[in-house]
Amino acid sequence: MRLTHPDRHAGFTLVEMVVVMVLIGILAGLGSQMVKPAVEAYAATIKRAGLAENADLIARRLERDLHAALPNSIRATSDGFALEFVPVVGGGLYRSSSKSGGGGDVLRFDIADTTFEVLGPVPVYSSSQFLVITNLGSGSGADAYSGGNRSALSSANGSDTLFSTDSSPHVVSFASKQFPVPSPDSRFHIVDPPVSYVCDITAKTLKRYQNYGWNLSQVAPPLGVTPVTASSMISACSLKYSPGITSRTGLATVSLTLTNAANESMDILVQVNVPNEP
Repeated sequence: MRLTHPDRHAGFTLVEMVVVMVLIGILAGLGSQMVKPAVEAYAATIKRAGLAENADLIARRLERDLHAALPNSIRATSDGFALEFVPVVGGGLYRSSSKSGGGGDVLRFDIADTTFEVLGPVPVYSSSQFLVITNLGSGSGADAYSGGNRSALSSANGSDTLFSTDSSPHVVSFASKQFPVPSPDSRFHIVDPPVSYVCDITAKTLKRYQNYGWNLSQVAPPLGVTPVTASSMISACSLKYSPGITSRTGLATVSLTLTNAANESMDILVQVNVPNEP
């Protein structure tokens, strides 16, 4: 029988430790080769999801903005890199004739006027916004960009429950203006200053500008204002607008290509039919 010395402890040699470390390294290398494709596929999926989310956000914002454009206010530059429009924030019907038996604040078109009575529901609006009557577009004399049919509001309404049958009719006040053309349906629009979308292919951006004021001719990009939103994935861009043959409806077409850091691309095509009846 072999006796074990009482002071001898179990352990491993340096050679055994080196062998174990080599084996662990080999196993780790093999494991990383198997895990790497899964990790890369996951990372690629995340990038594609970000690309799709950005594309969806841009498309929804463009559709929402263009659907709310003032009739005959959309215009695009000839190079297809900029689109401008006047956003409508409210509207209603103005009184165009006196009440039976007389009375009522009628909007006058034969002279400069400053007030009119609203018929039906009263829109929410502020004194920093503008009143537009019958926008017919460039060269018509009734163009919001030129100011021919636009006036600054001097009254405001913060309630969304007012109606013309209330005890006191609501009267809209504005800077003195003789509007050139009555609306066929006695409609008025409350608008904010113009908004522009501008592509910069060199910088790979699509930027949205607002609150830069009114320009008779389109300026792209607008001067003196910082864009409020921007996408930095734009690799191709085309912003076009066709007013239509009868000018009753127009078609805005936005074609974009978004490219992410992995050089993966996604195309966006947004087409919006815009009613242009004033």
